[in-house]
Amino acid sequence: MRITCFGGVREIGGNKILIEDSGNSLLLDFGLPMGRASAYLDMFVQLRTHSHLLDAMSLGIAPAVDGLYRHDLLKNEALVECARANGVPEEELRWYASEVRSYEEVLDAEGRPRASAVLVSHAHLDHVGQIGYLDERIPIACTPVCQTILEAIDALTIPRIDARTLSVQRRTIRERRSGSKFPGAPYVYAETVERPVIPMNEYAEIEVAGFRLRPLPVDHSLPGCCATLITTPSGKKVVYTGDLRFNGRWSLGKRSLTERLRAETKNLRPDVILTEGTRITSQSRDDENAVRAKLKEVVEGSAGTVFVDWAWKDVARFQTIAEVAKETGRILAANPKAMFVYTTLVDRYPDLFPAIPELGPVRAYLERARSMTYSPDDYKPYELGPYCEWPSELTDRIKEEWQQPASQEVRDAMAWYYGGVRAYDIRKDPSRYIVQLGFYQIQELIDLEPPPGSVYVKCATEPFSDEMKIDEQRLKAWLDRFGVESRGDEEDSLLRAHISGHASGQDLLEWIADMQPAQVIPIHTMKPEAFEGKVGKEVLYVSEGEPLEL
Repeated sequence: MRITCFGGVREIGGNKILIEDSGNSLLLDFGLPMGRASAYLDMFVQLRTHSHLLDAMSLGIAPAVDGLYRHDLLKNEALVECARANGVPEEELRWYASEVRSYEEVLDAEGRPRASAVLVSHAHLDHVGQIGYLDERIPIACTPVCQTILEAIDALTIPRIDARTLSVQRRTIRERRSGSKFPGAPYVYAETVERPVIPMNEYAEIEVAGFRLRPLPVDHSLPGCCATLITTPSGKKVVYTGDLRFNGRWSLGKRSLTERLRAETKNLRPDVILTEGTRITSQSRDDENAVRAKLKEVVEGSAGTVFVDWAWKDVARFQTIAEVAKETGRILAANPKAMFVYTTLVDRYPDLFPAIPELGPVRAYLERARSMTYSPDDYKPYELGPYCEWPSELTDRIKEEWQQPASQEVRDAMAWYYGGVRAYDIRKDPSRYIVQLGFYQIQELIDLEPPPGSVYVKCATEPFSDEMKIDEQRLKAWLDRFGVESRGDEEDSLLRAHISGHASGQDLLEWIADMQPAQVIPIHTMKPEAFEGKVGKEVLYVSEGEPLEL
């Protein structure tokens, strides 16, 4: 068995792991290395659209690996010919065709793919963010809930080359028509191609690419996450943890994923465990109940509006805050993206996710946008209701009825528009609301005019880059400008109520010790040496791109 890590080595996230055994191969995640990317890129400095992968490899943001990537991104022959026809010198054509061999080239030359599938542990960007570079014939294996999250994210995402996971924007070259400014000139045309998905049901073993996979659901900050027990073609047992914690919402109560995980893996004795170690040196063990208690205390002590910032994909935190709103007699005015993700999960998995009326008093918050008049034309379908796109029949009905909706179908499609909350609603009774408000929506404070006694609570991760720290300074300036309280402790300028999506060192090491692996490979950590001497087993250190024979 050979394991090669192309990412996630001495960094947080960016996991890209290739397992090869007996002529079979499987990728474990293919994420964006966010630390590396943020060193070069920001909102306004981005990789060039039609040189995306080549630029990423040039900057070291994506590895130069043979046999994985889409041919149209590495060496589009039609694009090369267009460049040549436009007078680009032969020696400059290297910018249009990489020496890295595509999936297609390796498949043609060797008769088998470099990787036959990619196992997705969960839907966070640092684990799936570069799957868009992979050849569209490489299927994704993930849990059904993970697939639902990926579908929701894809639906809410601009279709850039790297932005979508379940589909590919395959590039071809076309010529401008006679009516254009430059008839016959080439342009890049993108065609959507769906990527195959292999569903992995929880706790059930399935064979993928010659490997037997058994997904074990884990607690993290969004649902559908799994650790996976992998049995290779030669019979080796490998555990891949993905990201996990032992103290979140899904670790508590009768349906604790963590208790089931411990029971499933106790005395498992795998040959090797590939384990995350994000917080290996941290001993903090606060749980989601502590977040809930702190937030409830803040809300009950506030005489004004309570503003809460959390990631719109963080379904666990959405549920916690909705319950706090219910317990304190307030209404949660939530971001439509958070509403869309949650209602999609409710629709497909009603046994796992309680409907919003049961969860708590939650309504969509409508920002003033475009015309600034709250016209329905100012919003995308998902900002008006639980649709990303309307079916044609529904579109026709909405055109006829939107001013005076007669049918329940139209009311449901635009439920967040008709039943949503606007800034002027909140100003009428500000102490009645908890408002989801992140840095990129902070301008809403102008319309909201928060009264004295209003409070801001950060229920999301602390800044881990210089850019995020600068953003928080700007955020604090806005809060100060509008008199919104947000006092943290002596070392923190913001009031926070948050727990990490990653296990503390103590929790993680106890779990690994109970599992009794023969070898431990730390990934997704800045401090792999912190595992040494603490698990009673052999700790192996990997170097990026260098195969490890086991």
